[in-house]
Amino acid sequence: MPKIIKTSMKSKKNYNIPTLYCFAVLKGLIIFIFGVLITSILVLKSTSQSSFIYYLSYIFIGLGAFICGFDAYKKIKGRGFVNGIISSAVYSVFVIFLAVCLMQFNVSLQLFLLLPLCLFAGFLGGTVGANT
Repeated sequence: MPKIIKTSMKSKKNYNIPTLYCFAVLKGLIIFIFGVLITSILVLKSTSQSSFIYYLSYIFIGLGAFICGFDAYKKIKGRGFVNGIISSAVYSVFVIFLAVCLMQFNVSLQLFLLLPLCLFAGFLGGTVGANT
């Protein structure tokens, strides 16, 4: 009786590590841009200056860094906190560059809060990804 050989198509693509970090950063930037759009619509529709809208932008920046660190760990494995910090550091460079461009190259003190916020949120995202 002939032996049937089962073959299966393997669709797993082997990317190198910097490419996987770039995919994680891209997911975080999509969350950030979506958050900026929601925040700008809220600013446009509301008539009062609320501190909630000010903090909402920081929440979306932190959420993007969290997703970035979480996705970096899920794709790369290894140490969760290291993957989270590396991916969120790259993410924070893009966010700071975008913020400087949107503020017409005026650097303020609030801009320097973004780096520790992004690094901490990425650290938490990588750690949570490692523990789930």
